[in-house]
Amino acid sequence: MGELSSSTAVRTTAAPRRNGAAGRAAGGAAGLRAESPRHPYQLGDVVTVVADQDDARLAWLLPAMIEWGLERLTHTPDADDTIEAVGQGVADLVLLDADRSDRDMSEILRDVRYSRIGKNPFLISITLMANPTGERVTRMLDAGVDFIVTDPLTPESVWARLCACIEARRPFVVVRDYVGPDRRKNLRAGRGPNTIEVPNTLGDKARGRYGAETARRAIASKQAEVISRWAGENAFRVLVLTHLIRGAIERHVALQRARAALEEIPQRLGSVRDILSSAGSPYAHDLCENSIRTIASIKKTGTTPNLLDVTLLQDASLALYRAFNPGISPEQLNRDIRDALRGMR
Repeated sequence: MGELSSSTAVRTTAAPRRNGAAGRAAGGAAGLRAESPRHPYQLGDVVTVVADQDDARLAWLLPAMIEWGLERLTHTPDADDTIEAVGQGVADLVLLDADRSDRDMSEILRDVRYSRIGKNPFLISITLMANPTGERVTRMLDAGVDFIVTDPLTPESVWARLCACIEARRPFVVVRDYVGPDRRKNLRAGRGPNTIEVPNTLGDKARGRYGAETARRAIASKQAEVISRWAGENAFRVLVLTHLIRGAIERHVALQRARAALEEIPQRLGSVRDILSSAGSPYAHDLCENSIRTIASIKKTGTTPNLLDVTLLQDASLALYRAFNPGISPEQLNRDIRDALRGMR
């Protein structure tokens, strides 16, 4: 595996784990000291991207990470550099500066989780946030971050989150509006129907059990599973909305909700289509494209949709759903649709 390339690379050839006065002197600025923890991990091959613009923080963070044994570091001060570095697909860990002003880091992380950037949507993501706000925290959580580290930001607080990610990778939750780590406090309560165990290349490398080809196959397999599950969730939502539209037209009620559904459907189908374009699913991609065109035709008339157009849309959405859920029985599907419609009332 080659080194990441970007505008600013930080590499060491030895990365000695110093202790005592020498180790503390290597640490840093603003009174923060990067202790060199004794640990059993093998971190020399862990590929890390540090997307941080805070010079004061970098003055202690980068030396600390080197002291821990993270030899393959790439610092990306610009958002485009971060996208380029992560896009190469070999990163195991990314640290994101949520306080930066040039780009919302939640957008980049969401693109990683949805396989729009890079080849490892399961990389570990730790966000550094010196000035947390409710909105900023929510955006990062919704994007699929593993941990958010807030004040006090110290080498010890970052190291603690890093160890937690090595020791126990949380499974991913895959629903129509979220792909990312399961953040429930009590994971021992059992895995839900929408959770998927995912690879942890950081943990595998740290424990000396990483194999490049094994990891590649595991990531590709779970990536396909996540995309299929997510597309299926959105296809079901679209199918339910087509039933809502049809019911509204036939009963001449809730037409405003039907129009809102016509706005939501192409947004969901567009997202599914874009991801399926790179996932190699031409049949499902074409179903999305045809449905989007049907809705555009319906909206162009400016009147209540006719049942023929809605029937075409419904048939296409059913075919799309079955492309990702081939084993579901018609009876179970009808029950699921009825339950979803009742939940929307």
